[in-house]
Amino acid sequence: MKEGLVVSGPEVTRGPEVASDSTTKKEIKGILETDLRVVVPEIDGTTFILQRNAKDERDPSSPNFGALTPEAERNTEQGAEDWFRTFFEGLSPEEMKNVEILVLASDAVLRSPEGHDSDHKRGLETAIEVVKGIRKAMSEAGVDEAQLLNTSEFAEFAEPGGPVEFKELEALAMLSESPDFVEHLKEKYGTGKKFWINYELDTEKEAREKMDAEGVDRIAERMRYFLSMLTKAAEQRHKEDPGKRLVIWAMSHYDAISPFVKKRILAQPATEYLPVNAAAGITMEATRDGKVKTQLGGQEFDVDL
Repeated sequence: MKEGLVVSGPEVTRGPEVASDSTTKKEIKGILETDLRVVVPEIDGTTFILQRNAKDERDPSSPNFGALTPEAERNTEQGAEDWFRTFFEGLSPEEMKNVEILVLASDAVLRSPEGHDSDHKRGLETAIEVVKGIRKAMSEAGVDEAQLLNTSEFAEFAEPGGPVEFKELEALAMLSESPDFVEHLKEKYGTGKKFWINYELDTEKEAREKMDAEGVDRIAERMRYFLSMLTKAAEQRHKEDPGKRLVIWAMSHYDAISPFVKKRILAQPATEYLPVNAAAGITMEATRDGKVKTQLGGQEFDVDL
């Protein structure tokens, strides 16, 4: 093992994280931590959080390869606690009784074109820290733990009180489902930066389609479909139990969030580069009339689901 080797991935090879002052109203250069706005939905409305996993250990010689860094764990828990503390401060004690929260997570383990794999689930492990922060904020505000739906029969397939895992929130399916296309990219571009740039640019579109590998446009569609189904499920829950405010916190990855935001929010090609900082994400609001909107860089956008 070469000293200082770091396993590649699109989020670590395409460029540095985005500075907080680099995104303006004229140009959205990336998704920032500040884009995780605190939004109290209207009654019978839903706030959706779509967040990227926090930083993980990328040195394959480390015994903690693929696990969240201790700092990332602490910051994620604190960030969720602060988010919900602010959220509850905007509600009266009676209104707080009618809030429901559900936390979802990608079920993906870490895979890399170099062949260094880890059984750590970065999305799930980040969401676990989010749940810890939520519980602290709920306890402080006097909110009944049963209002965290992960503790109820609603989340019967999860670990008790843990995030509900979904394959649809995974990073990209190519590394696990399309080994022939992965080898094709490796032969032409190696396993580092060029590998990921050409994957995102869809330079090898003809070969990818021939091998039926998932590309960035298909990722964007996968995320759109999942979020549209999630929106419908939230609408149904409001119909069955009206008068509630619902918060759904979904943990995914750069590889999935970036194409979705480009195509379905910014109306840009999925092949363009849009960084998503570690643990950053977007806040979307679904209103009673079925419209979904968000804000990025101080601008309001409709979300095309």
